[in-house]
Amino acid sequence: FPQNIEASRLIPLLADALEECGRKDFEICIEVTEHSLSSELITEVQQLKAHGFLIAVDDFGTGYSNLRTVTQLSPQILKIDRSFVYELEDNTVRSNLIPEIVRIASAVNAYTVAEGIEKIEQVELLLSEGVPYGQGYALGRPMNINAFINFLVGEPQRQ
Repeated sequence: FPQNIEASRLIPLLADALEECGRKDFEICIEVTEHSLSSELITEVQQLKAHGFLIAVDDFGTGYSNLRTVTQLSPQILKIDRSFVYELEDNTVRSNLIPEIVRIASAVNAYTVAEGIEKIEQVELLLSEGVPYGQGYALGRPMNINAFINFLVGEPQRQ
């Protein structure tokens, strides 16, 4: 939320966290909800980007941001709101906007992530629309860190 994006406070905090973890392959992505986008936020976000933090616009397509604000923000990621994905199989007007969101992402050199994927059929449809990344129960359930590490190295999950 905009009131939480204060680069002068976040940069040292996040940089220290990255240094303390001792890993060079981690990146921190800061998600800004679309309905909170404003011109005041642009300066703060640009400072965060200048220090190497990734920026994602969450719930994209549900807010009132204009293309100019998104262009100025220049996020690396646009996260397509789950409401678009939910209606995907019904071929609604809302779901038909997904290719437009993909084009907007391309115009600002961002990639898209679809939220709320609950069925494998949705994965196939999203891929055909040019959405390469997703999150949702069809892809994986929330898990603790040990289960996640096992998942990453391909070990079966224990119940």
